[in-house]
Amino acid sequence: MANDISKIFTHGNLVDINVSMWTAQKMLTPEDLGLTGTEISSAFSLGKKTLIPAPVIAELRALENRARQVLINHSFAFTFGGARFVPKKTFTDFATEIDKVILAFDMKADDLTKNYSKYRLEMRTEFIEAAKEAYVRAKSLSVGFDKEEDAFINEFIQRIEESYPKADEIRGKFHIEYSVFQVALPDISQASYEDLLDEQGKVRLMQDAYQKSLYNKVNKFVESCTDELRGKATAVLTRFSEALAAEKRINEASLASIRNMIEEYERMNFVGDTAFLEHLKAFRVKCIDSFTAVAIRGDKVVRSMIQKELAMVLKYATDKSAIDQLVQRYRSNIGI
Repeated sequence: MANDISKIFTHGNLVDINVSMWTAQKMLTPEDLGLTGTEISSAFSLGKKTLIPAPVIAELRALENRARQVLINHSFAFTFGGARFVPKKTFTDFATEIDKVILAFDMKADDLTKNYSKYRLEMRTEFIEAAKEAYVRAKSLSVGFDKEEDAFINEFIQRIEESYPKADEIRGKFHIEYSVFQVALPDISQASYEDLLDEQGKVRLMQDAYQKSLYNKVNKFVESCTDELRGKATAVLTRFSEALAAEKRINEASLASIRNMIEEYERMNFVGDTAFLEHLKAFRVKCIDSFTAVAIRGDKVVRSMIQKELAMVLKYATDKSAIDQLVQRYRSNIGI
């Protein structure tokens, strides 16, 4: 086992997305529906009430999901918490895309803050109508119910109002950022001689345990990344081959999907799978860039030639021995 498994992080960084967002929802209570607790079976649970117009929060939630998707598109799942490994070759693209999403999220959060009072008034109108319906229900279901409607509605609205954050706190409840970090062995270089004299054994045990854990994680990670890279490429090529075999309509979007896959493979290929990448590029030049979709659709000889080329590329893509050699070579390069 090598002394520094963390050498893998010279090829990429671990990145995590951190999001804080007020949901603008609160759990319903029986009183919100004009019921008492005894009128609801224990087999059921109440839903939630929305405090801000749903489309406003939906837009922010969509941007949160978009931020997470941007990270997924540029990374591989890593085995430390929820962090993902972003290869250095794609980090600039990742940062450019994620910054745009964060800017859009911040603008939406600013807009919500600006219109916070207006949104509350809009929802207040709906809550008053809901309170009136609850009052009618309470009167019909509860024997001896004698509360005045105005008092019931006022209590209802008061409960709602208490669910809202203060106006000067609302902007701080919306935030997206991404954290970039690396993993390194515990550092004892700055410890004093006296400290080491007493603690060196414990520190060495901690380092050994950490090293073993990191070794196992990185070992599995390298193999899973290689499988993922080849697997995605194989899926795109297989769909194209099946479409040709079934004489389905081939269009320019079909050819673009091959080009995009090859570009992504090159961008994400931190493990150094140059041999397969050369196969992909050669296939693109010979088959994808040399014919239009119309030419492929109209010429059986061209389709047959492309299918033969595809079969050879797919055979190499799924060659287990080649994959094992690639994984082993990369492991050796980073010292595992």
